Order: sequence, then C-alpha cells, then structure tokens
Amino acid sequence: MFTDGWSGGFAVTAQWVLDFSPKRCKVVQMRRSVDLDPELEAELSDVVSLTKEKAAVVIRQALRAGLPAVANRFYSPRPAGYFAGDYGPDQERVALESAMSKIRQKPER
Repeated sequence: MFTDGWSGGFAVTAQWVLDFSPKRCKVVQMRRSVDLDPELEAELSDVVSLTKEKAAVVIRQALRAGLPAVANRFYSPRPAGYFAGDYGPDQERVALESAMSKIRQKPER
C-alpha cells in the first residue's frame, strides 16, 4: 500500500539539499524512510483517506507541524517573572472599570 519495499516502513518525501561548490550550486534530492508501528500506520491511513493526500504529504505536514513542539520540550524553561513586564495592567481598562463601578446601573427589562 504505502510501504517502500525495503523495511516495511512508509516512504517519506524527498528533501532538497543545496550542495554548494565554488563554481555552481546544484540541488541534490535525498530520500528518507520511516518505520511506523501498526497503530501509527492505522492513524496515517485514516488521515490519508480523510484528506485524499498522499501518505508522503501527510507525513511531511505532520513533521512540519510537530517538530517545533518536539524542539520546545528541550528548551530550558523561562525563569519566574520573565514575562511580567510585558503584561502589566492596562491603565485605560483600570480607569474604565473604576468609572463604571461608580455609576449606578439597572438591569434592562
């Protein structure tokens, strides 16, 4: 179905890599394969049938969407109060809420 024939894994789309040389720049096509467990293979098949895209396209989109999340797990957490200066109280809102609390309000009927 979607196997690449070598290891039973799914074929991933080719990546383009630039090979720089002093006289020219050429594009080299690289292929990758991924071994999937049966559960992930079933999920991939469901998404492929839902989106009507090739398996390689779905895998590429999943990698692009998921790689930042994977990379963020390995960054060190920000220290406490790191963003405190960015999210101070909005003075206009505080003034509006203060003014509105002084006005007597009646429910609309």
